[in-house]
Amino acid sequence: MSKDISNILKTWEFSTDNGFVRRIIGNDGREKIQRRIDLGVIQMESEDRPDGVTPYGFPSLYDYLKKLSEEYRENPTGEEFEVSPDDCNALQAEALLYYQRRLCFFELQDYTSAARDARRNLEVFAFIRRYAEREEDAMKVDQFRGFVIYHRVKAEVLGCLEKKEYDFALSYIDHAERELMDFYTGYGKGDEFEEGDEYKQLEMWRDQIERLRPLSHLEILQNELTEAVAREEYERAAEIRNEIQRLSHEKNEE
Repeated sequence: MSKDISNILKTWEFSTDNGFVRRIIGNDGREKIQRRIDLGVIQMESEDRPDGVTPYGFPSLYDYLKKLSEEYRENPTGEEFEVSPDDCNALQAEALLYYQRRLCFFELQDYTSAARDARRNLEVFAFIRRYAEREEDAMKVDQFRGFVIYHRVKAEVLGCLEKKEYDFALSYIDHAERELMDFYTGYGKGDEFEEGDEYKQLEMWRDQIERLRPLSHLEILQNELTEAVAREEYERAAEIRNEIQRLSHEKNEE
């Protein structure tokens, strides 16, 4: 079989105006992700480790090391499990592969897979923070945590907006803001959180979603109550207030 990829390049024109990404089925029957670049094509597995490598027979180096840490806990030897500097570097390089694939998933508008790969890398960062032999290795990786949290919530929010699940989108934003605040605070920069680009972007999304989201019956009543009071229609205001209390009571009982 020829190893020349000229035919692929000729039939898949490259343009700097478009980041070409596509799904294909490989010769092994597995789905692949391909990105067209200036001088060729990058191909990745769509599941497990993007380059298809299986370190020590595991889906990823992280899976292998996580298994080792679990074995240490189940069969303590008196020594603490630690991740060496070399393994920390290898885990960071592996995380970069998942980041590259995550960018492809964004272009494919596959937000579920993009969020999955972001969550996976956040799990790796937490693993390194816990077990790194040297603190400097943990810091080298963890500096990207805020960016990956942002990427994950971006995928989660875009996925929700596709399905018009506005309340879920807002809950993802709330959760991400708490995580980001913890991240900033952990590095003694809590007072800088609201000045960060991630927070500003999340708040912009929140405003946009609030405008898109249909008001609930309870919210409509609350607006009507405000208007009735402003017009001094106190009898009508009392009726609306009673209805709000009834609905709130029913909601609390659910």
